Amino acid sequence: MFGVTEQDSNRAPDRPRAPWWPTLALMAVQLAVSAGVILVGPIEAGRYGSDQFNYHEPVVRIFADQLPAPDVSDYASATTPLYHLILAGLKPVIGGERTAFMLAASLFTVALVGLLHRLLATRQTHQRDREQRRRQHERRPLAPAHGLESREDQVIQRCRRRGVVR
Repeated sequence: MFGVTEQDSNRAPDRPRAPWWPTLALMAVQLAVSAGVILVGPIEAGRYGSDQFNYHEPVVRIFADQLPAPDVSDYASATTPLYHLILAGLKPVIGGERTAFMLAASLFTVALVGLLHRLLATRQTHQRDREQRRRQHERRPLAPAHGLESREDQVIQRCRRRGVVR
């Protein structure tokens, strides 16, 4: 994750990259808050509790029982099955306990928060880099293109050849 990859080696060396530590810190905070809420109190009230416990959790349990070939053609959820299939695959690792299931499900939010922050941080870094390059370019004096001298330099050189100016 943090090593140099082939893609990194092909990247221009002067192109700045957003640091990873803010993204990882934000993900850690999100995980801590989610875990705290899940571990401290009952979450069974409200719309989110209803969706989770009446639809998602039963579908995950059914898919886990049907593994390795779950029937995704007709199930009681209004979402695509990837979330349910991933959690069904994790059931042997996390067990059948509701708290463990909710903690595993919260990792989707942690990943989404990390992805969103990383995209925004990279975008901000690239915008800052473009702005800095634009300011540097504005401060740079204009040089004659392709070795051609400016009109003033041509006149001065002509006068020097004629001995008018030293």
